[in-house]
Order: sequence, then structure tokens, then C-alpha cells
Amino acid sequence: DPDLLAEGAVYTRLMALTSVPMLVVTMFRTRLSAEERPGLLLRVTLAAVPLNAALNYVLMFGAGAWPGLGLVGAGLSSFLVAGLIVALLVILGRSRGGCPAAAPRLGDFADMLRTGVQIGVATVAEVGIFLGATLFAATLGPADVAAHAIAIRAAGVAYALPLGLLQASMVRTSRAEGVESLRALRYVIASGIAVGCTVGAILFMLIATVAVFFQDMFQASTVGQSTATTAAALLFLVAIFQLYDAPGSVAAGILRGRRDTRAPMVMTLAGYWGVSAPLGIWLANTKDMGAVGIWIGLAAGTAVSSGLLLARLRKHWVSGDPGSSDVARTGLSDKCEPVSVSP
Repeated sequence: DPDLLAEGAVYTRLMALTSVPMLVVTMFRTRLSAEERPGLLLRVTLAAVPLNAALNYVLMFGAGAWPGLGLVGAGLSSFLVAGLIVALLVILGRSRGGCPAAAPRLGDFADMLRTGVQIGVATVAEVGIFLGATLFAATLGPADVAAHAIAIRAAGVAYALPLGLLQASMVRTSRAEGVESLRALRYVIASGIAVGCTVGAILFMLIATVAVFFQDMFQASTVGQSTATTAAALLFLVAIFQLYDAPGSVAAGILRGRRDTRAPMVMTLAGYWGVSAPLGIWLANTKDMGAVGIWIGLAAGTAVSSGLLLARLRKHWVSGDPGSSDVARTGLSDKCEPVSVSP
């Protein structure tokens, strides 16, 4: 529909504009995580979500005699709320601590760019394979498309926990490295993997339980029955790879905290684009497995990537040398008391 495409184009431009304040939010999220103050961003986000919903409704559907803006209203709502989040974070998110701000150095920019690009490539490789899978699934039948949409949403919600563990383990590892404590580093590694395995097991049980009861849903039509059956199978696959995705995310966070990013980037590319993509396409097309084939490929690639990351982490664990990071640390200031890392 040309009218729908035109409306979608305006929405897309507004969302592109929204990416500007969201970059500022990303900066605050990174800094607050490093300062171990994620609660502030959580509170601001929880306050913004209902406001975003209310603005969506008013700007899309109107109020009183005003008819609203339709889909464009949703984009405008996102931009306004993103700007509000930035304003709140600027007001509330002032840094704490006794160390005065230092002037940036050229070497710091180069180091940040090197590390950031490698982490960014790894992130795009991981997120991109799931986006690519969605585009590929769109070429399949209606039941496969609907089942894939259900599975990708479930996986996206579940990934919030492994992502949080990745960020937490990265911060804790960086602090252990900063105080140059081998004992603290090993505590972080051991506790991080233990928490990752526990979270993975909990997610597995929750998603697997949902999958068991999912076949009783959407029975009103033949397509609905096929969707429910396929979605149940996909949810089981989503549940299975939680078992190793969560500890693998912890391993990635610990390696990033040790500023080891080049090899993990290659491992992520190998797992998702060297295994997931070709295997998923082969199973979906050649073996006629549809969406199930796609998700078998995603599960296999996640297993390979997580396994490689855990194997590299084991190398760090065995060596146990906090000074073995790829990039030399700048050290601690004599005037700033180091932050302790408790077991």
C-alpha cells in the first residue's frame, strides 16, 4: 500500500532522529554500569515506559476532535520520550566519587575506538544473525512466520538476563583488574559462571514450561494449529540454548573486562555466521524444515560461540594472571583510593 509506505517512511525518519538522544542514553548506561549504579537508569526507564505508552495512544489515535497522527505519532512519541530520558539522566546522573575529572588523552580515544569497534562487530554479528533469520523466515509460509515471530520475541525477552550478567561481569572483572588482585579476579570468574549456569537453568525451565502448554493455543484454524505446533518446537529450542547462552554471556563479559576483545569477536563471527547461517539455510531449504531448521541453526551457532568463549575464559582462569590483558593498564592514581572488590 503506497500510503502505508509513505507513512512508514516518516516514522522511520523520526526513529532515525530518535537514535541521536538514544546514543546519549547509551553513554549514560555504560557509565552508570561502570559506576555500579544501574538502578538509576532502571528507575528512569520504568518512569518513561508508561509515559511512552500514553503518548503513543494520544499521538496515534488522537484526543477529542483531533484525529491523531497514526503511525507517525508513534515515532514522534519515541523521540519525545528519548529526549526526556536524556534530560532526567543529565539532572540525576552526575558522577560520584572523589577523583576529579581528567582531560582526555589521544591514546585513550584510540584504545576506546579499538575496543569499541571489536565489541561492536561482535554485537552486530550476534544481533544481525537473528535479524537475518527474521528476514529469511519471512519467505516461508504463514505458520512458520508466525511461529518464528513468537520465538524471536521470547528469545529477546529472555536475553535481557544474560545481557545484564554480561555487563555486570564486565564491570566486576574490570574492578578486580584495577586493584590487581588475582584472588578477586578468580572470585569474579567463579561466581559469574555459577550465576550464569543458574540463570540459564531457570530460563530453560520457564521457557520449556511455556512450550508444553503452547500447543493448546491458536486452535481456531488450520494455520493456527500449525503455528502452535511449530511455535512449541521453536520455544523448546529457545529454552535449550539458554543453558549455554547465559554462561557464555558471562564469559564474554569477563573477557571484555580484561580488555580481551579481538579473539571473542572472531569466535562470535565464527559461531553465528560460520555455523548458524549456513546450517539454518541448509536445513530450512534443502531439508524442508522451515522455521525449525532456522532455529536449529541458531541454537547450534550459539553453542559454538558460547563454547569457544568459555574455552578462552578457561585459559584466563588457568593462567590467572591479572596482568595478561591485551592492553597495558594505566594504573591507579595515588590520590584516589581503589574500589574494593569483595568476594
